[in-house]
Amino acid sequence: MACLMVMAWGCGQSPETLPDSTGRTCEVWVADSGHVLKQMLERPYGGLPQEESSYDVRSLPQGKPDKAHRYVRSTVVYESGTPLRVERNRYARPQLIIYTDGQQPDKVLRLLEAQETAWQTARLKAKHNPKAEKMVHDLLGARMLLPADLQSDKRGHDFVWLSNNSATSMRNICLMRIAATAYREAAIDSVLRQNMPGETDDMYMQTVRGSLRWQRPTGKAQQGRQYAEGLWEMKGDAMGGPMALTVCNRGDSTLVAMVFAYAPGLRKRDLMVTLKASLHTIDF
Repeated sequence: MACLMVMAWGCGQSPETLPDSTGRTCEVWVADSGHVLKQMLERPYGGLPQEESSYDVRSLPQGKPDKAHRYVRSTVVYESGTPLRVERNRYARPQLIIYTDGQQPDKVLRLLEAQETAWQTARLKAKHNPKAEKMVHDLLGARMLLPADLQSDKRGHDFVWLSNNSATSMRNICLMRIAATAYREAAIDSVLRQNMPGETDDMYMQTVRGSLRWQRPTGKAQQGRQYAEGLWEMKGDAMGGPMALTVCNRGDSTLVAMVFAYAPGLRKRDLMVTLKASLHTIDF
C-alpha cells in the first residue's frame, strides 16, 4: 500500500481531477523583473478604433509563480537563455505556463491567443443559444454556437442579425449568404445596406473603406476560409466600432459570419474577444 501511495504521488494529478483555472478575459500573470515581457504582451490589440493592449498584464508579487497564483490560467515567466518552453495543465486546467527569454515574441503571442480562444470557446459551449442556432441552421444551412445573450433577431433573404440590444455595450452577429463569385467587400456592404438601415433612408451600415485586413486562418478546421478584422460605420451617422468576419465557401455559395460591437466611450477588446469565439465554431 505504501508503494502504491508513493507511485500515485509521483505521477501527480490526472488532468480530469485538476481544479478549474482562474483568470479574466485576456489576463496574463508575468514573472519578469526586467519588464521585457510586459512590453511584449501590451502590444496594441488589432482591429479596434482606439488603442487597447492585447493583454492585461499582472505582475507576480514575488517575481515568480507562487502558491497564491498557482491556478491562474495564463502565466509567462522570464527565463534567461530559454527561447521557449511550455507547461500545460500543471496545477489547473486549462492552464498555460510559458518560460521564455523574450526572443520569440510572435510564438509566445500565438500560444496565448490559442489559449484564450480555447477558453472562450469552452465558455460558449457551456452557455449558448440553441434556439437562435436552430434558426441560423434552418435559414442559412450553417451550424455554429451563438452567445446566450443575443436574444433579439432580424431576418431577411439569406440574412440573419442577432443582438443583445444593449444601449451601452451592444454585441452583434450578422450572417449572410452571398454568391461565391461576388467581390467580397462590395457584396457585404450591399447586404448590410439592404438589411441594416439607420433612422433615415440615407443612413445604413457599411464597412469602413480600407480598414479590413484579410488573412487565412491556421488549422485544418479553418482550411479554405478567410478571416478579416476592421471597422464598421453607420453611413450618415456617428455610430461605428470594431468588427471581425469569417468567410466560408461551399460549392457556389459563400457564408459570411460577422461579429461587431458598439460601445461608445468604453473598452471594446473584451467584447470582441468573446464574440470571436463564435467564429471558431462555424460548420458550413
